[in-house]
Amino acid sequence: MMPKLVSYITESDFISNLLPAVVNSQKLRYPYTRPKFLYFSNEEISLSADQSTRPVLCPKDPSKMLLYAGYAKVINAGKTVQNEDQASAKLLSLKQRGYDAEEAYDLANHRDVDRSVMDRAEATLSAIFDGHAGSGAAVMAANCLHILETVVYLNKKETFFGCAVQPSFSHNAQNALYPDCKTTSDSLIVGAIETAFVNIWCMNLELIGNKKNSCGGYAVAAHIAALFFLGKVCVANAGDCRALLVTSSETQKLTQFNPETERKRLQFLAYKNPDLISNSFTRYEYSRFLTRHDLRRKVFYRDWFMDEWAAKTVRESDLKMPLSNEHGEKAMLQIYFFFLQLRLLNTVGVSRGFGDYHLFTADNKIPVKPFLSPVPKVKVLDLHKLHSLYDKDLLVLASDGLWDALNNDDVAVIVKTALSNSDSADYLKYTMVAQKLAIAARGNPVEPYRWQMSNGSCASTDDITIFIIPLKYALASARDL
Repeated sequence: MMPKLVSYITESDFISNLLPAVVNSQKLRYPYTRPKFLYFSNEEISLSADQSTRPVLCPKDPSKMLLYAGYAKVINAGKTVQNEDQASAKLLSLKQRGYDAEEAYDLANHRDVDRSVMDRAEATLSAIFDGHAGSGAAVMAANCLHILETVVYLNKKETFFGCAVQPSFSHNAQNALYPDCKTTSDSLIVGAIETAFVNIWCMNLELIGNKKNSCGGYAVAAHIAALFFLGKVCVANAGDCRALLVTSSETQKLTQFNPETERKRLQFLAYKNPDLISNSFTRYEYSRFLTRHDLRRKVFYRDWFMDEWAAKTVRESDLKMPLSNEHGEKAMLQIYFFFLQLRLLNTVGVSRGFGDYHLFTADNKIPVKPFLSPVPKVKVLDLHKLHSLYDKDLLVLASDGLWDALNNDDVAVIVKTALSNSDSADYLKYTMVAQKLAIAARGNPVEPYRWQMSNGSCASTDDITIFIIPLKYALASARDL
């Protein structure tokens, strides 16, 4: 029997020799596995990959979960052999010895650090990495994303590179030496998150080089992360994952594709570099699909600089496939319907995430990489401004496998129903909520590769990964720092 081949990060120095490759799985530095907090054996991991039953995976000991968070995971219905989603949950200690000595430590690996000689703060990080076309990028990101490497412990008295730092979104303070520099602690945290995501992407891109036969070069990972720090939650999203705030008073979507922003970004890129789309696509967005019958007729269109529509006469060049089309919720950042999902350049379903460095369109061999961005959209929510936090106020983080089957209202109803009869002191209820959401989205099998929800609708056949994070304990953790 041939040895199992997987995509991985080679056994080499992390900083200088990180290179995805296809090798024997016995030698992997970051072998394919399930998240550590599940505490699954190799045999249990193998059994969990049964795509005929698609069991819901939950932590063996939910009480050990960070912030008592709930977690559940379901494998896909046969799209890939493995569950390509990855997840991470960590408690990080942030230390500062000066402006040039910011570091982040995973407390699980640095128990002996002397914290008495320096300022410190702690933060919790929960993240989901949704692998597409392979798990390589998701595995790499889950193991290597140290999202807080440039975040420092901030308070009212500290400054950063000569600029006064305010604790919130205040724009009043100005530094005497740099009167135009207005920096807040929120902006520094957001900037650090953005930098961390981009650094991972750039490092992997540089070290892959021209290894076009590497599976890791083709894999992509959408990613979402929730950082709880200084009484706030920063949700960073790049791709089609989603975060939903569910409280007794509201249901709020914290992350979303922004069709308008992404349309302009992609169109401007094509405008500045027309060779990127060759003669196969047009950068314009039209109000409707064009055919040859529309030649020399008027049609509404939008370009990269336009917020609204204008009219133009249809020419031959306008009949090319549009680079972007935002009609309908599923149309964000992508081209046209293909298996009920619009795709960027008719190739990938997202325009943000890690990976796909050597991916080309099938027909025209146009590189997709220039249009992909690792930069996340970051939303900052001040938990102190939520007047009262109860044990039923939650943050739901999930990959697109959940949202393909359930909308925001569906998720909120399931969450509130599951918690309505629970004991307020029962910390296991959050895992129960995650499990119920996973079961609802997965549905039941009706035929091979087809699953159906209880209401008769098509269920999700994708990998499903869910975090349920109670905000009450996240804020309590921040107050204890």
